[in-house]
Amino acid sequence: MKPRLLVVLAAFTLAGLAATSCSTVDPPAATVNGVDIDRDEFQDEVERLAENLRESQPDQDPLGEGAGTLQADFVRGELRDRILDVIISEELDRRGRVTTDSDLAFAQASTATDEFTGVDQDIVDRKLAQRARLVALAAALIDLAGWDDASLQALYDADPTTYEQTCVSHILVATEAEALAAKERLDEGEGFGALAQELSTDTGSAAQAGALGCLGADVNLVPEFAEAMVAAEVGVVTEPVETQFGFHLILVTDRSVPDFATVRTTIQQRLVQEAGPALQDFLGTAVLSADVTVDSRYGAWDPTTGFIVELGPEAPATTVPDQGGGGASTTLAQP
Repeated sequence: MKPRLLVVLAAFTLAGLAATSCSTVDPPAATVNGVDIDRDEFQDEVERLAENLRESQPDQDPLGEGAGTLQADFVRGELRDRILDVIISEELDRRGRVTTDSDLAFAQASTATDEFTGVDQDIVDRKLAQRARLVALAAALIDLAGWDDASLQALYDADPTTYEQTCVSHILVATEAEALAAKERLDEGEGFGALAQELSTDTGSAAQAGALGCLGADVNLVPEFAEAMVAAEVGVVTEPVETQFGFHLILVTDRSVPDFATVRTTIQQRLVQEAGPALQDFLGTAVLSADVTVDSRYGAWDPTTGFIVELGPEAPATTVPDQGGGGASTTLAQP
């Protein structure tokens, strides 16, 4: 299973950044806290990316209805991603945190295998470098040294019991009387698995002889069941336990702490769940306080949402500069 950091943070997935000095001919595409995003470089990349996607991923076609035009939302989304990347880069610099090979590896592992099909390699490299900055900041916000094995192993070694797993089976019936009758049959020597297949109303686990699998502490169970499972002795069937689903007879078959290799993915997924809200909170605050201006041909920056919005009818026409020179422009198709 791929790490889900970029899924959890899909709203903040980044495209390429070009932070350069302002052109003497054209204004920048945007300026973020005094850092310019060069318009010519941005426009060149967004046009190449659009053509790449049109040819290789027709369902993602970002071209506009008119000849030589691009979908407005596509262009604004690419520019927004660059703006967010400037904000992220500045925070990494403030913290003295640099991206590492493990950040880049995690960014690559978190990217769908077909996302960059047919996209020019320099664009792919730029986007992955930016995603590496994203995951680097996510780690920093939860005081994680990195996404590499050494950092994850250190967390595991600090308290391995956190990752204890309990292998458990149950028989679920509707009434306490049925549960007591089943318990009596077990006490008389009938097999737990066979009885689960015969009696349990939980048909999914009944087909597995009552087995629910080996569960970690982070599994969401109803409280009454979870408490009884934790208290149960290995190999000893509990007395009937009532929950909203009925009455359970619970059998813990094993309780152990797996080695690091077994729970590495679990550790990473827990950290992703912790890092997601932390990163969203940071960006929500940082976007509000950032000094952002956007070239009016692309729209206007809305700090309350962190998006580039369409200008009203009284504003200048929204256009995208033609890279052929001569100051001509191509109308940016409105959504």
